[in-house]
Amino acid sequence: LKKIDVSKLKNQKVLITGASGLIGSFFADYLNFLNEKLDYNIKIYLTSFGSLTGAERIKHLITHYAKHP
Repeated sequence: LKKIDVSKLKNQKVLITGASGLIGSFFADYLNFLNEKLDYNIKIYLTSFGSLTGAERIKHLITHYAKHP
């Protein structure tokens, strides 16, 4: 397998649309891992078509990254 260099994500801003879906939530979790374990300091913005109450897959990230209107 080929390794992917994710160091370019350090100190960047990332917008994840569909963050409560399968792929979006996985990507959000991965970026959160990079922030917490490797100090990547990625600013993560999450959006989703559904309501926050229906966002079970990213419930643990909402307090960290979601902005409430």
